[in-house]
Amino acid sequence: MKYEERIIAFIDILGFKNLVNDESKCEDIGAILKLPYLIRQDNMAKMLKIKGVMMTSISDSLVFSIRLKERGAMNKITKLLTVFTQSLLSQHGLLLRGGIAVGKIYHDNDIVYGPGLVKAYELESKIAVYPRIVMGFSDFESSILSCSQISQSALRERFVTDNDYFLMLDCFHYTNQQTLEFFRHKLEQMKTMDLGAQQKINWMKAWVDRKLKEISLQKK
Repeated sequence: MKYEERIIAFIDILGFKNLVNDESKCEDIGAILKLPYLIRQDNMAKMLKIKGVMMTSISDSLVFSIRLKERGAMNKITKLLTVFTQSLLSQHGLLLRGGIAVGKIYHDNDIVYGPGLVKAYELESKIAVYPRIVMGFSDFESSILSCSQISQSALRERFVTDNDYFLMLDCFHYTNQQTLEFFRHKLEQMKTMDLGAQQKINWMKAWVDRKLKEISLQKK
């Protein structure tokens, strides 16, 4: 059991604790917890082109990692995070918050630990705040080295600099207008009396509105 340099994504499912307290949501909970294991199956991994990504669920959190030098490693991580973000929002009305880091960890089908995991966790718990997935600049530059020049350019478009100067993964970068409008409607249905939760929903609505505005301007 040795550490290796990997790209690690630590993802927290916002609102999952409230879901657990609702007995009528048992099927939803089961579907969410099984997602990493379903996607990890060889046929699914090949279809999504994410072979080599390790996945572990820890209560209401998910850990994804891949060897730093794996060909196209960062492409695979961003594709997986995008699928999860959009799937959980569309199917379960849940938002994600996370951190991506480069560091040393040990990760197999049963165990994940190491300083790289702590680094990714601290990004999620201390920096992200809103339903966004953040990453530091130096780790981002390290993470894209195994990708082709074309992929590196595409990844630079998908990670935008946010107000606190951390990079944020745009999980709606290639999303069309119709799908964005569906997500906007879904977010409107997620109204809650919990002010903290509503603040996070409002943040995501503002981001989707920004993406819709970009599409509108492109059509002019």
